[in-house]
Amino acid sequence: MLFSLLAAHVCIADCLYGDCERGLGIQTTEKSFFSINAKETYVGDFTDGKKTGCGTFETFGSIYFGQVKDSKRDGLGTLLDLNSGKVKEGRWKNNRFKETMTIDLDGLCPQVQP
Repeated sequence: MLFSLLAAHVCIADCLYGDCERGLGIQTTEKSFFSINAKETYVGDFTDGKKTGCGTFETFGSIYFGQVKDSKRDGLGTLLDLNSGKVKEGRWKNNRFKETMTIDLDGLCPQVQP
């Protein structure tokens, strides 16, 4: 049973441009879980092959711009839900929204602007 659950989740990442190990790059990730397929595009900083620094995620009907740590939303950032139009702006920790606050995107991530 455990094997079938692990085998049902597939994740394939491709570096489309730049340095997706230790620099600035563009990476797409194809994710599949049972019959649900999704594509994530990330433009931003990489450290040791992980999305870390500042960047933009476009995934699952949403766009996030802000700080990233270990391939997760972590720090200051803004998430726009493209389906509902709702915006979450503030502090994130381990991919979870923690605190609403107004942030100035200018200067937050000067090397990666939305």
